[in-house]
Amino acid sequence: MTFLLIAYVDGELTPRERAEVNNALDTSPGIAARVALFAASSLPYQDELRRNRPRPRGRTRVFSRDRRTALRRTFRRNGGQLD
Repeated sequence: MTFLLIAYVDGELTPRERAEVNNALDTSPGIAARVALFAASSLPYQDELRRNRPRPRGRTRVFSRDRRTALRRTFRRNGGQLD
């Protein structure tokens, strides 16, 4: 039942399941209290992540396939030593 109540708070239930939970909320103060507790502890992580998307630090190098191949050949020719 706990999973169903958390899904209710997160808005992840089908309309039929939502109606069942709504009926339970109307008839049981204990269930209503648990839902209120889950709702109070629910944090909007997705919204926060969208607003504060981590950005890469510094510049990242991406080599093309040809550049990688050339680097490998140079590495092999130099006996495993970089220039």
